[in-house]
Amino acid sequence: IRDTAGQLLSSGTDMSGASATAAVAGDYFIDVSNFNAAPAVSYTLTVTVPPLNPPPPAQPVRIEFGPGQTSAELNGQVAVGLPPVEYVIRVMAGQTLITNVSSNPQAAADVTVRDLAGNVLNFGRSPTELGTVIPSGGDTVIVISTMNTNAVAYTLRVSVPPLPSAGASR
Repeated sequence: IRDTAGQLLSSGTDMSGASATAAVAGDYFIDVSNFNAAPAVSYTLTVTVPPLNPPPPAQPVRIEFGPGQTSAELNGQVAVGLPPVEYVIRVMAGQTLITNVSSNPQAAADVTVRDLAGNVLNFGRSPTELGTVIPSGGDTVIVISTMNTNAVAYTLRVSVPPLPSAGASR
């Protein structure tokens, strides 16, 4: 790896890899060669440039239903390199949390339902509808993320049907 002046910053052999920290913004050059007149070889070069200062994770958005309502719809965007979008909703033990996720482009948004301790209760990829029975009451986290290289628009529909009343029959 060389800087714009041709100064060698780092080198590696075979599969050892090489890394360098850019001192200034600009162009850098990566030389790939084989030594001692060795025969030509095929190779794959992977270059990773992490963001300088990734943004801090956003606080989860609390989902609350209006009086007499059992559902809500939320829209947003996610992108690689940005923190996933997190929602939190209070659910009683035994209730079913229904999450319906669609995205543009399709099959580009991932949804994970987990408890506050980070235990995954359910997951899927858009378009999907997940029914997750919540084992213990309290806050439940819904995470929307993507591995798509472009921004992904999504719609999240959340519903929590009431538990059947004690003594109610069907």
